[in-house]
Amino acid sequence: FFFFSSRRRHTRSSLVSWARRCVQETGINAEYMGITKNKMVEADGMQKLSQEFEYLDANGIDNVLIGLEEDEKKQKNFFCWEGEITATSGCPYEGATIKFKINFPTTYPFDAPAIVFAPPLYHPRVFQNGSNAGQICMDMLLPKKWKPNTPIADIIKKLVIMVQDPTSPDMATGVVDPNIEHELNSGKESFIAKAKEWAQDHQQSQLIQHQSLIHI
Repeated sequence: FFFFSSRRRHTRSSLVSWARRCVQETGINAEYMGITKNKMVEADGMQKLSQEFEYLDANGIDNVLIGLEEDEKKQKNFFCWEGEITATSGCPYEGATIKFKINFPTTYPFDAPAIVFAPPLYHPRVFQNGSNAGQICMDMLLPKKWKPNTPIADIIKKLVIMVQDPTSPDMATGVVDPNIEHELNSGKESFIAKAKEWAQDHQQSQLIQHQSLIHI
């Protein structure tokens, strides 16, 4: 059996090279031993996600609940996080409980996670309809800008900014709904009215009793 040290960082190329050396030096079939490139990358991603979750558990982000999705056997899935943001006083969604999911690919941290608001948040950077409904467009998650060492806490803090202040300069890129963006930039009255209507429909938390949720 082979184990990764939690103190050592691995790149995609180093993992592949390591697998090749195992085969060349031992003559043992890598596929048989379950040490293919994909398996190794997935194991490395699992380790990093575990560390990220422990960090969030030990530290805190105001007005956020976060947890791990569970299957029918109550097995936690570190590659699928679910959470809630409580919209604070003064923001367009005041009083609402805004649910989201963070889906990590098995190639994480080399590839960025995908984040979905469910139901879709009324926001210019959130897809409202179609197969992408609820999915957000966040600059730091774009393939060309994603950095494998990006802390998950930073991503969640960015989500909070999206909710608390849709006009924040941090949200200057990634518009996917130009109609909502136009409402936001032309007096805001229409946007705020629709945002408040959305908030009234989503004030009740449905995840608060989830066993794996932690208050951070």
